[in-house]
Amino acid sequence: MGLDLDRVPGQRWLGATMMAASLWLTGLPLMAQPSGTAPLAAASLQPYGYNDLFTIGLPANWQINQQSQAPQVTALAPAVGPAPMRTEITWHDRPPAEVVPPALEQIETQGYQVANYDAITINNTTALQIWLTNLPEDLPNALISYIGYPNQTAVIVTYYNGQSTDAKDLISSIHQSFQRLP
Repeated sequence: MGLDLDRVPGQRWLGATMMAASLWLTGLPLMAQPSGTAPLAAASLQPYGYNDLFTIGLPANWQINQQSQAPQVTALAPAVGPAPMRTEITWHDRPPAEVVPPALEQIETQGYQVANYDAITINNTTALQIWLTNLPEDLPNALISYIGYPNQTAVIVTYYNGQSTDAKDLISSIHQSFQRLP
């Protein structure tokens, strides 16, 4: 049986998150939450591809920019609307064991507040997701998804304002739509 990633209250989150990430990085099974049916917002997502590496579903009215350096793709919600958001996708040509631990250390060093973390399935791969709150940014909340492959890691970060269920459903749909291209 794998590790059940129950929420850890208070400041103990990093130890539990690091332990879960360590198991994930070594290939031991985690009890990933099944992605189940995607929220209704997924129907309004349009596929966007970056080179021959990946596709991700994004709302049609978002402004999308791409570049060769990280983040390779940045998608911005329209300035008008109920939930300002920004999604960044970064592709690393390094395995998760080289990407995730330094990222978790940065979260701890910066003192960011972790609201939740889970192992879920994205693109038939176990992914580590971390929900952050109270970030010192214009968009104070974020969902980070680390999707690991043997020699590459995709990192999707969506920054958002507010805590509405609709916004969280849209963000989850965007992250779950990620597909690595063969």
